[in-house]
Amino acid sequence: MEEIARGIAAPVLLVSDATVGQLAALLARAQLVLGVDSGPLHLAVAQGTPSLRIYGPTDVRMYGPWGSAAQHVVVASTQRCPGCPVIPCGRIDFRPEELAAHPCVRLVAEQEVLAAVRKLMPYLTRDTGAGQRT
Repeated sequence: MEEIARGIAAPVLLVSDATVGQLAALLARAQLVLGVDSGPLHLAVAQGTPSLRIYGPTDVRMYGPWGSAAQHVVVASTQRCPGCPVIPCGRIDFRPEELAAHPCVRLVAEQEVLAAVRKLMPYLTRDTGAGQRT
């Protein structure tokens, strides 16, 4: 995460030690939550915050967001790993040393992510400073 944050010109907030309640409050104030298939993304949906989800080997039909497909966009990897018969394969137990051999986890085109952000632009709001999104 730190490597990605270093490459972003705008201020970035990395949260690693928040309680679930604190994280929910933070996500409720966010304009957009971007991440991989994870619990915080589901929490963002519960807070009504638009999300952009990057999926690798997990199946969006099983683990995807509920609610408005327009507000919760999924970008799924199309890179099948050598040895996996299909994408998504459903495997979620990769060890760090295995990641280099699994493009489904590593390779999602930047262009796809940027296109998804553009699709979400109508749903993004600005913070009024009082904790209210408009």
